[in-house]
Amino acid sequence: VTREHAAEVPELARRHRITGFKYYMHYTGVTPEQYESGLHPAKEFLFSDVPYDLGYLRRVMERVAEANRTAPAGEPPARVCVHAESPALIREGTEQVLADLAAAAGEAPSPLEAYSQSRPTGGERLGILDAAELAAQAGAPLTVLHASSADALDAVREARARYPRLDLACEVTVHHLSLTAAELGGWEAKVNPPLRAPADRDALWEGVSDGSVQTIASDHAASASSLKAGDVWRAWYGFGGNELLLPVAITEGHLTRGLPLERIAETLALAPARLKGRHRRRAGRRSRHLRSGRRADRRSGGASLGAGLLAVRGEDAPRLGEHDGAPGRDLLRPGTSRRPAPGAPRARGVDPSPVASLGRRCLRHAGQGPTPARRRAGTP
Repeated sequence: VTREHAAEVPELARRHRITGFKYYMHYTGVTPEQYESGLHPAKEFLFSDVPYDLGYLRRVMERVAEANRTAPAGEPPARVCVHAESPALIREGTEQVLADLAAAAGEAPSPLEAYSQSRPTGGERLGILDAAELAAQAGAPLTVLHASSADALDAVREARARYPRLDLACEVTVHHLSLTAAELGGWEAKVNPPLRAPADRDALWEGVSDGSVQTIASDHAASASSLKAGDVWRAWYGFGGNELLLPVAITEGHLTRGLPLERIAETLALAPARLKGRHRRRAGRRSRHLRSGRRADRRSGGASLGAGLLAVRGEDAPRLGEHDGAPGRDLLRPGTSRRPAPGAPRARGVDPSPVASLGRRCLRHAGQGPTPARRRAGTP
């Protein structure tokens, strides 16, 4: 990260039509001593010729605003996209959790619960409010990426009320909408921001329903099993999610919580296209607009719930299906009706979710079963 990187933003936006500039607000919290301890992956430590802090973030936002002011008419605006967590609260939270675990103070949390406590939801709130303040000052559109908690959504709502002229979008991920830290064993589902409590998951769905959330994303980051070795503190973060995006949105959002399919389509397709300026495009001599009710260029078959296997591509990416003799979860499969078969479980207590038990029952790894590519090729 150098001063030249920020200076290049206007050219990247105008000449190369790059519309999203991502900034990781939490990287500044890693000291050389923490890096050498092995508790933080090398990716967390940035060797920079400038402090990678809020001052640098403001510089990036000013360059994005400059690019938008000088952009040709009709060009989609460039946006600053932030992973919003406070590095100071992560540092303090991690030290406190490690001290509590060493002292065996109270009932020990699970590895994923401990990791969630080390990166408190208040750090998300603080990061979002800091980013919104700077974006409002600079006049740069802002996207909050992978909000994971009720605190994060409250901060988004508060920022919109405080800065009504700020173009502020919010994204949530498929795993934060479907998994919680308490229900999973091990630490294979380590991700940043961490998986949270059931109340946070429900709050995110409420945000999708009431419009506080604009987009649902996969945040796909498949990771090899070898990088998950050790413990939750040393394991790499992230796992696959691309092929879970639509099944989770329909099963958890539409079938379980009653969200209209139109709202799901908006969060998965229309809203992302609008943010990127792709909702209007040229098709031959006609102008094609992406909006509800228009005929699609492509479509999939109807969906139904049925036992099966859903692969997530990527080396050793998590896979849904049978695990240790336990039956696989109900999955969305194309080609039949939109509703479950008669008698299929629907109640929340039965939990028909396709990803409700990533570590407990449904975790597999690529190579332990047929992948879509292998099935097409006719190989086991």
